Amino acid sequence: MAVGKVKWNTFKSYTQPIREEIRRLLLRGRFSGNAKLIGFCEELYQPPRITAARCRRYIFQQVVSRLGANCAAVVGASRG
Repeated sequence: MAVGKVKWNTFKSYTQPIREEIRRLLLRGRFSGNAKLIGFCEELYQPPRITAARCRRYIFQQVVSRLGANCAAVVGASRG
């Protein structure tokens, strides 16, 4: 592994406590009684909607990452 590089799973495990703390703080804000804070925290707390386009893009990125750049050129050319 190159210097300055971290595997994705390692990065996720390092950031998990941070994500949990942010979720806790957003939940506190949602129930704080302050109208501006409630609106702000509700907007950030909402999980992203999964759309068909987002799923296709994710699958395409996974295929490309596993098969390499040559695959991306072939698949991209066939997509039109």
